[in-house]
Amino acid sequence: MDTVRESEKRTTAYLDDLLKNTDPTTTELQEAGSEIVQKEAALMPLAGIVSPSYGKRIMLAGDAACQCSPITGEGIHYSMIGGQKAAEVAADCIRKKDFSDKALSRYENSWTNAFGSDLKWGLWLQKRFLEAGSSSMGSTFLSSDKSTRVIAEMLAGVRSVRSAILAAAPGYLVSKIRRA
Repeated sequence: MDTVRESEKRTTAYLDDLLKNTDPTTTELQEAGSEIVQKEAALMPLAGIVSPSYGKRIMLAGDAACQCSPITGEGIHYSMIGGQKAAEVAADCIRKKDFSDKALSRYENSWTNAFGSDLKWGLWLQKRFLEAGSSSMGSTFLSSDKSTRVIAEMLAGVRSVRSAILAAAPGYLVSKIRRA
């Protein structure tokens, strides 16, 4: 079987194959009489989080709140946590019959405590990658074997973004990151 990288097959063909030939998906869709009415794609929002991510009886989660890694584009994990945090706050608002911005603000506090640091420092690291050739700090930070190993661990999911930066960064930067 060809690997995805070697294949000239389009991504939508893989999706079609999954939906038509893989159980339980195939059986469940057929039993429900389901059909695909439209396929869409979009760019990943990698330029930083939306803040505030709540207001006027609305909470944004996932792509809508730019809850994806500026480094890897990974967002399902963050979206699931963001969605769970939004559901918890929504349930509490319903119980208390309080849909004010103050009540909804707990959502942003909750998700930023859970993974906001990864997104914030991921954006910082993304900028270092982009500036690597134009600044001494960027090129020094990214050129050592230690930094390369630590960043690889982060991309493999072994380290959080913040942990990777702390492990690879010069001492003065570590103290600045710990204070943030």
